[in-house]
Amino acid sequence: MRDTRPGRLNRVVALLASVACILLGLVACGAARDEAWAEQAIQASRIKGGLCVVLGLADAESAAAIARDGTFLVHCLFADAAGVDAARQALTAKRLYGRASVERWDADTLPYGDNLVSLLIVIDPGKATEAERLRVLRPGGEMIVRQGEKFAATTKPRPQGVDEWTHWRHGPDRNPVSADRVVDVPERVQWLATSAASGGGPRRPGRASPGPWWCC
Repeated sequence: MRDTRPGRLNRVVALLASVACILLGLVACGAARDEAWAEQAIQASRIKGGLCVVLGLADAESAAAIARDGTFLVHCLFADAAGVDAARQALTAKRLYGRASVERWDADTLPYGDNLVSLLIVIDPGKATEAERLRVLRPGGEMIVRQGEKFAATTKPRPQGVDEWTHWRHGPDRNPVSADRVVDVPERVQWLATSAASGGGPRRPGRASPGPWWCC
């Protein structure tokens, strides 16, 4: 015969409520840890803006944590279709899809041109070799690889012969002649910025890019 006493029923309800609270707490802690590692990855790098690629993870909380301040455009590559769909829905609900996006990718080549990515966060490299990852990283950009709870950073060196414009007209002498020995005939557009005539408008320092790229 079942015990239907109110005291026993109350104890069962209290036990179920406690279990539910514990499970919710674990989910919340997991999300907090995800955001914490994303913040740790950004703090571990000196790169503070540009195209950030997260390789081997489709986590909306982490992508949102990186993209939220607006200095990074985040692109996550992940092999699992279900994980990609879930991350897309979560980012859309946060109204962050666009600043952060997720794509299913399981190839040995990465979907970027040479020297494009400013910050590459590697959770799982998949089929992409280190040489392929360095190919897409821009000179001066960083690749940080998660190793347990820490990150190991690698900076891609600038090629020999690449010049840098520190002023609107190249240098403090205002002589707009580059000493770059690497830049070639323009073939593709790497990124765009507001153009300005020589006589006025916003002035921004330019920078030569290695290879057949045109930067403005």
